Amino acid sequence: MQYNEEQQALIDAPIDEIVIGASAAGSGKSTTLVGRARKILKSYPSGNVMLISFTRNAADELRDKLSETLTDDEMKRVITGTYHSIMSRFIRAKAIEVGLNPNFSIVDESSTKVLYRRLLENAHEYTELFRKWMLKPTDYQDGKSLGKTEYGRIAGTLSSLVNNAHPTNLLTGKFDKDVYARLRNQDFNFARLNKVEAREVVEALYNIFKESIEHSRETNVITYDMILFVSYLMAQNGLLDSFKQTIIHTIVDEFQDSNYLQDAWVQAIAGTRLTLIGDVDQSIYSFRGGRPEIMDEYTKVYKVYNLSTNYRSLQEILDIGNRVIAINTEGQSSRKPMKAHRTSEGLKAIKWYETADDSQEAEHVLNTIKALHEQGGVAYEDMAILIRSRAALPILKQKLSAAQLPINDTTKFADFMKSEVMVDMMNFLKIMTNPKDIYAFMATLDRPKRGIGAVALKKLEGNAAKHEQSLVEYILSDNIDELTPALKKKVQAYSTVYNELIQHNKDMNLQQAVEFLLERTGYLTWIDGLKDKQRYLGHVEMLHQVVNEYMTKYDEEQGDQEYTLFDIATNFTFDMASSVKEEHPEGVTIATIHGAKGLEWKVVFVVGVEDGVFPMRNNPEELQDERRLMYVATTRAKDILLYYTTNRRVAVQRPELEPSELMLETGLSPVCV
Repeated sequence: MQYNEEQQALIDAPIDEIVIGASAAGSGKSTTLVGRARKILKSYPSGNVMLISFTRNAADELRDKLSETLTDDEMKRVITGTYHSIMSRFIRAKAIEVGLNPNFSIVDESSTKVLYRRLLENAHEYTELFRKWMLKPTDYQDGKSLGKTEYGRIAGTLSSLVNNAHPTNLLTGKFDKDVYARLRNQDFNFARLNKVEAREVVEALYNIFKESIEHSRETNVITYDMILFVSYLMAQNGLLDSFKQTIIHTIVDEFQDSNYLQDAWVQAIAGTRLTLIGDVDQSIYSFRGGRPEIMDEYTKVYKVYNLSTNYRSLQEILDIGNRVIAINTEGQSSRKPMKAHRTSEGLKAIKWYETADDSQEAEHVLNTIKALHEQGGVAYEDMAILIRSRAALPILKQKLSAAQLPINDTTKFADFMKSEVMVDMMNFLKIMTNPKDIYAFMATLDRPKRGIGAVALKKLEGNAAKHEQSLVEYILSDNIDELTPALKKKVQAYSTVYNELIQHNKDMNLQQAVEFLLERTGYLTWIDGLKDKQRYLGHVEMLHQVVNEYMTKYDEEQGDQEYTLFDIATNFTFDMASSVKEEHPEGVTIATIHGAKGLEWKVVFVVGVEDGVFPMRNNPEELQDERRLMYVATTRAKDILLYYTTNRRVAVQRPELEPSELMLETGLSPVCV
């Protein structure tokens, strides 16, 4: 493998000190990262190299590239995974020592909010405080009660508090000004609180977080938030010392998306034997707690190895990206303008088109795609339409479908991941692997619909408390004889399903478990009676596809190693967002900008670049986030980059839209269609 001077310098950097790799878009970051890991492994006859990435796909890619030149014995010394997947392995290995059952379930983001919401609803000492926070003054004065929506928003703020806090904040319960500023930016209601009220709210949320940790020990579940915190505590308390001693060096990919807890954990594990690779300008996950300023601070202290040569795009495209991102204050300490390795030969164009409405926009995009394909010889799979908001999609998708253009709509996969089919099957799977998972139990009690709604659930919970039983214990006991015949019959129907699940959780692989769940829970029969039957069956088909692809990959990685359904299900929880092939993999890709990160196409259409759509908001901090998204979208294009703004959009309830401030920053002039 041939490396340029910048790449080779990073590969050869000392391994006993913290090294920062500032990698611009398209600069061969993955190749360089793999080169550094390979050299370290070849230089040391024993010990492991740990590579941390933010997605399973990225981790797989790194592992595959390493396997091309490393021996089997060397590959056994490579530890790859996401923060959460690696941390969960450590917690499970030391679970008893931290007061957990090794067979705990991992609660996903949606179930975490349910957990938080239920704890918040029962925290009656904070009811008045939360009412004053959440309600308009008139509603508060009228005595309005908080409902599911309000408590859901409070749960979201609690999760944001944990993700944006420094470990010392979570250890002491004392939060710095930066955390308060973040909460004000993310929650309008929070911004209305005075300093005393804000402090009281944060103290209440912190107490609920501590309660959730104790609750996890009782219910045998652990949230994503707690995985980070508990793993950090383990590292601080010496429980991971034996593991630390086996690590030669740790490499973190996409470090710009790390939060304070992840950073602190890595430091506790790796010390100074650490390589951090990323690009502050491509930090686009602040809504998940990503803190680009962390990497920014590292670049001011430690030696920075810049990767500034772009192997993807023409210089004309890079100039646009350089111009837009240069306005951001974050990242200036390490930013080096991208320079193109390629020459400006062949097909190229950069345009900003302004249309009257989204129907005209869609027609222009469609006609341009056809012309590029039929006259320019560009394959459909070499073109992509990128969006910031789904508000830009409805008319566009209609036009493309009507024209029978081959489409690879990756947004469909995102819809599937949130679908009832996926959520329900994951919850049933959790019950099979951890029968004590109360949140999976509650989520499946009325799935498929069997008439156990919110009122019935409240009745069951009240009866369980009266008998000093958990909800699971009550439903499986003879005490349900006190219920009305109708409700008792419904509960017994669920109990039959529940008992069958926990009795058949042995000696099954993931495919068999999914088939079993779809049939034995009555799910397929329920779908058959729905008006929207075909959409649900499409999600079932996609579920089979995702599971089959995952198991194929899992079998390849595990080899002869034995594994249980529990092992598979645990990993699947983290890895379920792996890519899935669509109906037309050769078609024009439709993707969100977040989903397009790390990918590239010859031609990129960026649509919906209007004020209020992209960027969604214009406060200074969030505008920096939006500008980074613009930078990512721009640098996906190799040869042709086309932006679109429109004056009217069906999905946006405003009579007239203005071109985005971001478009003005490109230096381009609009062409009226």
